[in-house]
Amino acid sequence: MNNMSHYQYFAPLFGYPYESIFEQTEACKNLIAEKYPEVLDEFLYFAEYIAKTPLSEIEEVFTKTFHIQAICYLDLGYVMFGEDYKRGDFLSNMIVEQANAGNDCGDELADNLTSILTLYPKIKEQVFAEDLATRIVIPSLKEMIKEFDEAVLAFKSAILKKKHKVLIQEGLKNKNIYKSVLIVLLHIFEKDFKHVDYQGLEAKPLGSDAFLSSCGTCSTPSTTT
Repeated sequence: MNNMSHYQYFAPLFGYPYESIFEQTEACKNLIAEKYPEVLDEFLYFAEYIAKTPLSEIEEVFTKTFHIQAICYLDLGYVMFGEDYKRGDFLSNMIVEQANAGNDCGDELADNLTSILTLYPKIKEQVFAEDLATRIVIPSLKEMIKEFDEAVLAFKSAILKKKHKVLIQEGLKNKNIYKSVLIVLLHIFEKDFKHVDYQGLEAKPLGSDAFLSSCGTCSTPSTTT
């Protein structure tokens, strides 16, 4: 199996930002320059913002991107399945996979993007790594990136403003800054797993029962209610 340790470099970028975000972003930049130079310019958009921005502002942008009136969500099961029962199945199986791999998810759910990225270096089964990437991670990243489209943002803003009266995204600078990191991460996954034939899976993300029922070490899927 190819070394997948590089995925963990990106996990802190999708966690709540602390002082270490500056060092972690620099580490990612160096990794991309060495292994994926074709998307270095895309990542520099994010890296240069981090380097010149106070931590308090980074915290605000992160919170308003992924949590309060979020542009998109980081729990991939929710991104893929919404409130459908398949989300519960997927999350249950990911809890088992994370535990079997000895991966500490901290305060995040087992299907959170940060948890998935830190899991990858610990995955021992190539088939599971491929299934997770092609059936869940890649289509989820594509859906997340779509949420940053101007037309989508404008539509969601109108709905939120009508519902809540107050739109916290209004006037927020750099609200699409995380889009560039998602684009880079998508490119890396697509390049790393280009040998896997998964055409057609993206068009029907809910049709991933095969993954849900046979992912990794899970022999019998759990069902939550």
